Amino acid sequence: MAIQKKTMNVAEFVKWGNAKLLRSNFQENDATQGVGYRKGIMTAIEEVLFAANRYSGYRAIRPHEAEVEGSWGYDDATQEFKDDTRRQYFI
Repeated sequence: MAIQKKTMNVAEFVKWGNAKLLRSNFQENDATQGVGYRKGIMTAIEEVLFAANRYSGYRAIRPHEAEVEGSWGYDDATQEFKDDTRRQYFI
């Protein structure tokens, strides 16, 4: 019996992954478990985008977009990076 292949919409997958990157909050374990979780999501998004030849880069989450205090990637006001795993991918 042949295995049936399924396809997935790249834009929907990236939208799902971006939501996970924006809203992940591991509270006191965020610097360890949270970073590992987000790195896994980032790897999956990048693999899909590169395989589909649709990689267009990413941008860091800004403080005003962060769900939790301190959970941002880059602050324009201070020009400071906080967490490189706080990002959103373009498609």
